[in-house]
Amino acid sequence: MEDDLDVAYAQTVTKFSPNSGRPRIILQEESGLVEDLRKALDRKIQAATDEHNDEDIPLSEVAAMRAERDTWSLLHSLAAIRVFPDHPTPTAQEVLAENAFATPQILVGRLVAASKPLRELMTVKTWAEDTAPEPMAPEPRTGYWNYTRHRILHNKRVAGSKAASAGQGNMVTEMDPDAVSRQPGATLDANDDGYERALGQAVYAYIRAGRLETAIDMCKSLDHPWRSAILRGSELFNWSLFSVESPQDDDDMVIDDLSADSGGGNKRRRLWKETCVTAARSTSLNQSTRAMYAALAPQRRTLPVLLSQCRTWTDHLWAHSAVLFEERVDAQLGQLKGCFWLSGLDALHSPEQSDDAMQDVLFQDEETWKLEAQRELSSLKEVAVEEGRPAWDIYHITQLLYVMDQSGELINTAEDYITSTQFEALPSSEKHRIVRFFAHLCLFMKYLGLPPASRAFDVILRKYLGSLEAAKRTDLIALYAATLGASAIERYAEYLAGLDAHISNEERRAGLRRAAEHQLDAVLVAESVADKVGRRAFKDLPKLQALAPDTADLYAPHVLKDEELLLITSVEWLVFSPQTYPSAVELVNSIVRYFLAMGNINAAQEAMARVPSDLAKEAASQAQRVEHFNYQRFLELWQLFSQVVQHAAEEPQSTGAGGVIERETRGAWIRDYTRQLEALHGDVIYLLTNDWLKDAHTEGCEWYLFLGCNILTSGTSVTRQSELDLVRQLYIPEIIIRLHAALIDSGNIAIKNIRLALELANVVADSRYSLADEFFGSRSQRNRLQDYLAAVRTATIKGMELSGTADPFKFLSN
Repeated sequence: MEDDLDVAYAQTVTKFSPNSGRPRIILQEESGLVEDLRKALDRKIQAATDEHNDEDIPLSEVAAMRAERDTWSLLHSLAAIRVFPDHPTPTAQEVLAENAFATPQILVGRLVAASKPLRELMTVKTWAEDTAPEPMAPEPRTGYWNYTRHRILHNKRVAGSKAASAGQGNMVTEMDPDAVSRQPGATLDANDDGYERALGQAVYAYIRAGRLETAIDMCKSLDHPWRSAILRGSELFNWSLFSVESPQDDDDMVIDDLSADSGGGNKRRRLWKETCVTAARSTSLNQSTRAMYAALAPQRRTLPVLLSQCRTWTDHLWAHSAVLFEERVDAQLGQLKGCFWLSGLDALHSPEQSDDAMQDVLFQDEETWKLEAQRELSSLKEVAVEEGRPAWDIYHITQLLYVMDQSGELINTAEDYITSTQFEALPSSEKHRIVRFFAHLCLFMKYLGLPPASRAFDVILRKYLGSLEAAKRTDLIALYAATLGASAIERYAEYLAGLDAHISNEERRAGLRRAAEHQLDAVLVAESVADKVGRRAFKDLPKLQALAPDTADLYAPHVLKDEELLLITSVEWLVFSPQTYPSAVELVNSIVRYFLAMGNINAAQEAMARVPSDLAKEAASQAQRVEHFNYQRFLELWQLFSQVVQHAAEEPQSTGAGGVIERETRGAWIRDYTRQLEALHGDVIYLLTNDWLKDAHTEGCEWYLFLGCNILTSGTSVTRQSELDLVRQLYIPEIIIRLHAALIDSGNIAIKNIRLALELANVVADSRYSLADEFFGSRSQRNRLQDYLAAVRTATIKGMELSGTADPFKFLSN
């Protein structure tokens, strides 16, 4: 289920990321970013609550999805107010200056339109109403206080009797709605009393849900027209005769909560509200009826009654926002001058006050009120709730901090939470959901041009990327890594570098392709991955020693270790684009150089096999190109040595028959063997006489950096040239001695090979090539020149024996 939401959220990011900084697109009502997220959550909620759904989804998870959906709705509504600039419209006082008969509905609309804090507060109140539970209407019942009416009639029929005195008790004696409050201690029949409480609770629930008209219609249908009249008194007075033309602007705010039909509303609403306050504070009424009156006239005096009805955290938010909004509107209405409907005829003769002076007063007063409102709302951080998610729930914290316009603190709080031990103790699915929400909240704010603190943003996005990695959502990681800005390439490279070394090249290519799809530089990503993989591999690989390894290690069986394979695969990230070929040449050269210096020829051959055979031509410098060719030639030569040894081991054995087939078979073997020896001899001579790895320069060598920082001798960094010297001192004596042995071993077949072996000594002695120096260089474990001279002496003796002469010079001259 989480996978589906991950994809839906990612699709939304893909859709809107090109529109970053364009809030009108991001905040579209029907097709904006939040609407897409809400639709995705609605689909999951509907699927989770479908009775035919086979998936067992916990109710807590469904509740969390609802909370997230509702939070997105609140964020969207408030952002639309904060991001878009206000359009200049006449203020309430300016309207009165033109028309003293402007109605309260018009004035309140102007007051709200001119005040962002008031608009935000009304938005919060409306949101809390929209997300309220569906009210439960009482069962339909015709007639008014039927049971009480029968009791009153019965009591009148038996008036004066002992039975009447015994049965009347505290029953009301009249049927008017105020009978209970006018007759101290009087009560209704238990059936009617219970129904009155249920009806009062239903009316309160409808008001709490912002469905006043539904409550009015319900009261009418249940034969409580007087209660409908009470509810209707909440409407602001309006009269179309005194309406003010509003500017024809698509962005003008339409305040649905404050609208009314022409000629409707309550002209004496202040008196009506005071009456509601008195009723709400009356202890002679039942609690549900008092709550109804308190909801109709939310004030600080009625707040305790409202809070007694609050069960959820959102109930508390609604109660406080309703009180703050209503009192602020009343206070601003009281400051207006010259309104006939508020002050009567006196308003027409009151001294005028300049509009600018009035606006200064309202602005100064508003700043003070805003701070007071924030202080009051901050108390909701620790309010106790009876039902639903607690006050410290992360969605409630998000809602409250965003309502208080503390986006920076919100993102910092989110960072602290997702890095806390409390968060780590949560189930993995819940952690993933929460991090996903905050990651997209950061993106939402970024797209609106309100980027949160860069550090917190980075921490939250990286946390979500880690969660996606744990869930193996390889298809989504590049998308979110690209949102990290300057660190995007590094973070995505970290992910790719952490993949298993055994993945296929097609998977590597796909990872780089996703980078390009999300506007990441695939070349820089590939180079960064290669560097990170190489560094990770070298943490576990041994460092080069001052002396070359023993030659016996060159022929020991070697199976690639995981860290060796990891190092080799680092270069494979650089073979997908011609733009990375130069870096691939440098890197593979460094890897091969390291493995050869360690005496690990198998690993060097494997590394060279992972790159195209013609890669050297893409080198950025002549030195790198020559070095790469030198490694290719040497590894081919080493393979040829193995082929010669293998071919020699396959020498046909004589059966003594001396048949034609036997002679032809042996003749074919000798020809192949001779041809291989000739090729081997020619390749070795070419390598020895062409300064193999001798004059390599270091210009343009970038990839040596991560090798050099790990390859140390006695605490000193080994230079690249020093590594090349080590390789020469290890392998030049070895290939000379090995070629010498191969030629001598084949002397029984072709005596000329012994002459070639002795002529090889002349090449070694030639000062132009400095080959003899490699036998006793500073990096060698011992002086191998003595071994070679002993082998030359033996070859000379064998040559004289085979040629039948005791004169070595005569043998060589023949």
